[in-house]
Amino acid sequence: MSGSRVRLLVAESRALHRAALSAALAAETDLEIVAQVSDEMEALERLQRLEPDVVCIGSMVLGRAGLALCEQIKVACPQQRVLVIDDVGNPAVLLAAVRAGVEGYTTKDTSLSALVDAVRKVYAGEAVVPPAMLQGLLRALTASARQADEFYELFLRLTTREKQVLELLVDGCGNRMIAEILVISPQTARTHIQNVVRKLGAHSRLEAAAMAVEHGWLRGRVGNGATRSLAARHPG
Repeated sequence: MSGSRVRLLVAESRALHRAALSAALAAETDLEIVAQVSDEMEALERLQRLEPDVVCIGSMVLGRAGLALCEQIKVACPQQRVLVIDDVGNPAVLLAAVRAGVEGYTTKDTSLSALVDAVRKVYAGEAVVPPAMLQGLLRALTASARQADEFYELFLRLTTREKQVLELLVDGCGNRMIAEILVISPQTARTHIQNVVRKLGAHSRLEAAAMAVEHGWLRGRVGNGATRSLAARHPG
């Protein structure tokens, strides 16, 4: 590669692994380690301050907090390149990382040249997945997409009013608040909520709201104030 060096932030909770990984990458003339961090809070702070080209996340930051870190990075900096370096190939971690939006996933048992190549490819905007895990990932993504379509079909069964009720449930509104916002009786509000829960196959209003958030059904919603004004203008 030519030009300036690729600036890397290495996140790994184990000091020895973090130092070894950083040293191996820094030995390349086109790579530069700008920070080594041990947890997700420090990673986010350094990320915002140093703006590295690629964030390399080690496996010991890859519990729930580490995968949450991947998501937080993508929310804070959607264009940030992320490479996950797992101890061993874990299909569940790979799937979760891809869903979080990371560009690359590799393992520590890969060769140094392959690891460096993965960093360079991620920096260039290419997707990196171990060849042996690619087919399994594609099958998992296909199954996930199929399941998402099935859930979305449930959502489409809701009437316009029921979708408004679901949105208000996501906002944390109770029966009385929903009735007030939609200019309906509390009994009618309860009926709408029951219909939403039944049509979605949920066990409670909380589960129905969680489904809406998890599957992104309300991503285009306009927000509390606007929703309430809209609902008030279209009582049902």
